[in-house]
Amino acid sequence: MELNVTKTERKETGFNLFSQKKYEEAFPILLTFAEEGDAKSQYEVAYCYYFGYGVNRDFEQAGKWYESSALQDYTEAQVSLAGCFSIGLGKEKDLKQAIYWYERAGLKGNVNGQFEAGNLYFNGRVENEDKKKSIYWYELAANQNHIGALTRLGWCYTYGKIVEKDIRKGIGYYQKAAELGFNMAQLRMGNFFAEGQGIDQDYHQAFYWFQKAAEAGLDEAQNSLGVYYFFGLGTLKNYKEAVYWFEKSALQNNKDAKNNLSVCYENGHGVQKDISVSLKWLMDAAKQYQIASVFRLGFCYATGNGINQDLDEAEKYLGLAIKMGYDPRLYYLDAIYMNGKEVQIKDLPPAETKDLPNEGFLYYALGKYYHDNPGAEDFEKASYWYKKAEAYGIEISKEDLDAMDSSVDENSIDEEIRRIIQAASTNKKD
Repeated sequence: MELNVTKTERKETGFNLFSQKKYEEAFPILLTFAEEGDAKSQYEVAYCYYFGYGVNRDFEQAGKWYESSALQDYTEAQVSLAGCFSIGLGKEKDLKQAIYWYERAGLKGNVNGQFEAGNLYFNGRVENEDKKKSIYWYELAANQNHIGALTRLGWCYTYGKIVEKDIRKGIGYYQKAAELGFNMAQLRMGNFFAEGQGIDQDYHQAFYWFQKAAEAGLDEAQNSLGVYYFFGLGTLKNYKEAVYWFEKSALQNNKDAKNNLSVCYENGHGVQKDISVSLKWLMDAAKQYQIASVFRLGFCYATGNGINQDLDEAEKYLGLAIKMGYDPRLYYLDAIYMNGKEVQIKDLPPAETKDLPNEGFLYYALGKYYHDNPGAEDFEKASYWYKKAEAYGIEISKEDLDAMDSSVDENSIDEEIRRIIQAASTNKKD
């Protein structure tokens, strides 16, 4: 029966077995045709040797067969041979040879050859060559919808790297990669629309792209999607959905999601209120130096909010938050846990001001806590902290000023207040 099988049929059998990853059966068939000079067989034999599929791993043999195939202009072999030269496996490391074979494959339309040639130029690995050559190769690959090339060009044009800055052109490349399903590009598109960077701000479009990237498993996008559900940006407000996405992101070790999940558990937003679970996520985030969590944990220790009051720990975490440059303008969820609503801070000094009101916000937050947090009202302490905040340029609302009607004798502030004042003063930014 075997005698009636033609050579062509047997070769096709070898190719089919290889494509089915049945390498042990495919290898001896392919080796026969490789030795007879068939370029595709030589490439697949080289592949088996390189990865140890169906045969003992042998880089030298892999390099030999890749070269035999590449010399017959089999472009996949040319790209693989270039890779051998690039890293020094199967061939002695030689970047000139690597770029030669990448370009040779790229000129014949091989998209991976084009992209990898671009990478060698982009990373400055080709001696005495202009990095602008990377753009030429990336554009060739991008014309074939290579996601990596599209994303790299998006980055170059958005930030003016190698080429003249053109944000809209950069976004165009990112969008094409996003539409092809690349989750990192989808995240970038969400950020562009969220921030109005080079494009009109559009929360609905931001939500759309964050959702795409989140469903693809990207933890940063999952956290952003949670924020959008939490605030109802580009979608209906939905705390349960927010918690769902915060948790998925937090389980991938995203520190911002851990902080946000802690906020939800502390206030019972979309989940049953549970201070112990809130503290677990808060401490996890603080260990990763998530700046809002560092501040919040210090606040908890300072007030005994859900944890044993420990002014030494309060001093450590509040001081660390200040040293890290804690600035309320940069965060959305960090203050919500106080009274279940976002703290509004108006007319802060401009960002270029050297003395950013980090300490002032800390004082304001403590004042807010003592002002109207159920079970912890103390208008005397609230008034004291509000006045401290005002001294740092924080504008106090009329509602908050109501707590300041009575005069406050600073000498009457208890030891807890004195310790926190001392901590903030000691750790004040230079």
